[in-house]
Amino acid sequence: MPASHANRWQKDEDIFVAALRLGTNFDWKQIEVAFQSIFEGSTATKKDLESRFNKNLKPQLDIPREQRTVADAIDDYRHYGRVTYPEDQVVVDKALEYLGSLDPEDRLW
Repeated sequence: MPASHANRWQKDEDIFVAALRLGTNFDWKQIEVAFQSIFEGSTATKKDLESRFNKNLKPQLDIPREQRTVADAIDDYRHYGRVTYPEDQVVVDKALEYLGSLDPEDRLW
């Protein structure tokens, strides 16, 4: 089930899910709790979030630029410390904002 009120996943929701999955050691229940606190009114369960990540967001290697997901941008930043493409900067900035709101001990980078 989509997380947003409009019954579609929003880009900020995807960035949040990818950032917490790639930038923390949180399990899916912890990601669900954090997600619910940021996106008030969301009915997304831990299973919804896990499915969204695994089916639509999971980073991949060597994919065409136009097929990259927000998770690909975050994963590149996580590994190389910089964005691969200029348009990735907005995604990375938002991911860092979400991660910055967490306790530093919960973050991996």
